[in-house]
Amino acid sequence: MGDYEETALNLLLLGRTQSGKSATGNCLLGSYEFQSELSFRSVTEDCRLCTILVDNLMRRNGKKLRLEVKVLDTPGYPNSKFNKDIIKESIQKALSQNFKHGLHFAIIVLKADSPLCEEDNQIAQLVKGILGPEWNDFTAVVITHRDIVERAHYNEDKYLQTATEPLQRLLAFVQNRFHFVNNSPDCLKNEQGPLLQKLMGFVRQNNYKVLKFN
Repeated sequence: MGDYEETALNLLLLGRTQSGKSATGNCLLGSYEFQSELSFRSVTEDCRLCTILVDNLMRRNGKKLRLEVKVLDTPGYPNSKFNKDIIKESIQKALSQNFKHGLHFAIIVLKADSPLCEEDNQIAQLVKGILGPEWNDFTAVVITHRDIVERAHYNEDKYLQTATEPLQRLLAFVQNRFHFVNNSPDCLKNEQGPLLQKLMGFVRQNNYKVLKFN
């Protein structure tokens, strides 16, 4: 135990139906824990927490870092089955129950080939309603289906140059905290390390602050 320094990474996933939200949760966990499938409706109907311990991701203070990753998946929003108030109340309750020591980041999950539109702006408003006025200090963006971007012969910078104005505004609001993932099942392990390292970098830039819920 003395060879390790232990820390936690508490994450909330939010996104519209079929954005790759649950698949991104599986990338964070490095295993297929959240149900993820092609569907016209939201596959996730309840908030669900999964936890995993990750060793040897990086070093800190001369010791190996043992990271406890907690990922809270949520129903897709906007949702044909539940209205905003019900989803907001459900998420706030889950946050209070599962993240008693606070939240590091809410992650807005967007699909690379789906331009940011009014539905995504609703998600940003939902995040603001849940996290409060400091929401943009505790929010990051994950853009899924990086393979689509690569097949179009774009790199990440070129893709973002062509991004819609709403997406550019959102990224500016969250201080350009973003990461691209290829979240197909056979890429989970390869994607986990870079994604967690990027998020831990965001946590460090945020001076290890957490957002607490009373």
